[in-house]
Amino acid sequence: MPKQKILPFLTRLTRHNSKEWMHAHQAEYLEAKAAWLTEIERILQRLRQHDPQFETVTARQAIFRITDTNRQFHPDKPRYRDRFGCAPVQDMYRPGLFHLAAQDLLCYP
Repeated sequence: MPKQKILPFLTRLTRHNSKEWMHAHQAEYLEAKAAWLTEIERILQRLRQHDPQFETVTARQAIFRITDTNRQFHPDKPRYRDRFGCAPVQDMYRPGLFHLAAQDLLCYP
């Protein structure tokens, strides 16, 4: 996994979670997002070997947005998520959600 792009970006985003910081680091975000899309596509290719359901799912469709849009009732929440997420399964009866967060650095040195 390209940790050199994804995890350092998420670590800095966790510390500086603001619209101004994100705007100033847009290029870095786009590089991290591209690396995340590449990793999700690799995962989907492996899943397609075992389940034809994944043939129609693209990496871009499966990833979550970085903006946390649920701030209406919690305005003190951070503007951006501190993780990249993915849900390649569209069927509610078949779970398939995972994410990669900056805190994962503590688990995997």
